Amino acid sequence: MYPYKVFYLDSTLLKKTSGKLYKGHMDGLATSKNLEALIIEQSENGYELVSSDPIDGTIHAAGMGIRTVVGFMVTFKKTG
Repeated sequence: MYPYKVFYLDSTLLKKTSGKLYKGHMDGLATSKNLEALIIEQSENGYELVSSDPIDGTIHAAGMGIRTVVGFMVTFKKTG
């Protein structure tokens, strides 16, 4: 078994516009909850977080390209 696990976690993107929140941009609250759940799950399996690196990209929303964080590469290492 390998001592490291690497996951790709998709960003949750906003679906509606509201005030200064624009469709297609990353929903930080939902994404952070998904990341937290992944960290807790892996902690229960005996792994600890090593790094969480954002992946930039362009998505197409509302007829135009939007540059945003499309996901994260999350790395864990086996403890003990």
